[in-house]
Amino acid sequence: MAILVTGGRGTFGRLLVPALESLGADVIVTTRSETTGPSQRTLDLARSEVSPTLFEGVSAVVHAATNPSRPKKVDVDGTKRLLDAAATAGVEHVVYLSIVGVDNHPFPYYRAKLDAERHIEQSGLGHSIVRATQFHEFLARIFATGPVTVRFTGFEFQVIDGAAVASHVAQIALGAPGGRLPDIGGPQTETMQHMAESWKRVTESRKPIIPIPVAGKIATAFRERRHFTPNRLEGSRTWDDWLRSQRH
Repeated sequence: MAILVTGGRGTFGRLLVPALESLGADVIVTTRSETTGPSQRTLDLARSEVSPTLFEGVSAVVHAATNPSRPKKVDVDGTKRLLDAAATAGVEHVVYLSIVGVDNHPFPYYRAKLDAERHIEQSGLGHSIVRATQFHEFLARIFATGPVTVRFTGFEFQVIDGAAVASHVAQIALGAPGGRLPDIGGPQTETMQHMAESWKRVTESRKPIIPIPVAGKIATAFRERRHFTPNRLEGSRTWDDWLRSQRH
């Protein structure tokens, strides 16, 4: 079974591709650069129209391409173009990874993910939509960026193991369309303070941890934990376990 993965070179795509291959799928990834070879195809959702030929020989698509800095252009408009071409090509199953809480959160990127979900639901294509909480990699990237380690006061996260999500999504992609599937989250609640401190300890970073007080409706939504779910994905490592695994 041939599966096309958009964003196959991104954070999630790099985890998803081996998960799909381990289940026997033939995987084709899209990249924004000009590519050659049977396992890569060129796609830039921010700039170009999408040709139905992109899906030649493909039964299912896992749509993992995203751009938080340009969500309207990539996640909304780009997704709509992708779906139109997929429908013309006769794709049987579109799998979309979204984020827990997008239907109750004012963060613009989350609103764009919700709009993308709606495009998928209205496309007429067989589809599966699964929402996950924030990946360990996402928080680690925040802590690693810049000359200081930033933590937002009062913020908590239900961080999840990206590799476990990839295994879950791979199984969905090889199955029948399921529509909107149950949300998935990490095994426990972590304060941003604890995560920053443990990240600094494990990475031996010398950067100071700076608490940043934030206000407004977006900060309120995060403090109200609208990005949480009671559903915990089996097999997901905790933040501390994941951090320790990155040292090897």
